[in-house]
Amino acid sequence: MTRNTDMERMRSALTTLSVMGAAVAGAGVGSLLGSDLWPLAWWIFAVGVLAHLVGMVGIRNFLAVGGYDPPTWQKAAYWLCWVAVGIVVTFGLIEVAT
Repeated sequence: MTRNTDMERMRSALTTLSVMGAAVAGAGVGSLLGSDLWPLAWWIFAVGVLAHLVGMVGIRNFLAVGGYDPPTWQKAAYWLCWVAVGIVVTFGLIEVAT
């Protein structure tokens, strides 16, 4: 196995984790809107957000080690995602607390 192949596998795994985390978070939001999974909705959402953030931060760090400087729109999207997650988590915590 070459170093490039290992690096590509790691990038692919982190990207997949981020995408799957976003998908699971979406399922959590869907659960909030549905009744069958309501008791598990915040847990589903939390797992999805955590997976998405670990993947997102991991891929960012992975690319930084390789000397990749993303374009401005990618940097903005990265931080916009953090803001969106922060807002949703804040509202979720407020709802759970009340």
